[in-house]
Amino acid sequence: MKIAAAERILAERSELTPSGCREWRLATGGSGYPVVKIEGKQYGAHRLACEMEHGPPPPGKPFALHHCDNPLCILGAHLYWGTQAENMRDRLERGRWAGGRRRRRPCMGHEFTPRSNGSCKHCRREYRLP
Repeated sequence: MKIAAAERILAERSELTPSGCREWRLATGGSGYPVVKIEGKQYGAHRLACEMEHGPPPPGKPFALHHCDNPLCILGAHLYWGTQAENMRDRLERGRWAGGRRRRRPCMGHEFTPRSNGSCKHCRREYRLP
């Protein structure tokens, strides 16, 4: 039941972007990642998408990681199961550690206007980014 409901909800609440990602268009959790509530329980939308594409997480790889480095992306093909060590390595290689956060994607329809943390003021308002 969870997967059938998740497929419908994820499709309704996201859209394909020119970058090739399927981006969540509603509110995110405190972590900046999309969340959905199904049958009264909250789930990470990217985790549900990863499970729908690749099956349940294999032993020792409980994290849904992004090939595309876009926290709003819920496209199963852009996700893979990994370890905490892989997640931290990706974070360092992509410059997304605390204090070193970079802009997640090119701005669409406006000029990049930086904030102190490196994100775009306009994107933050439009997409509710941290």
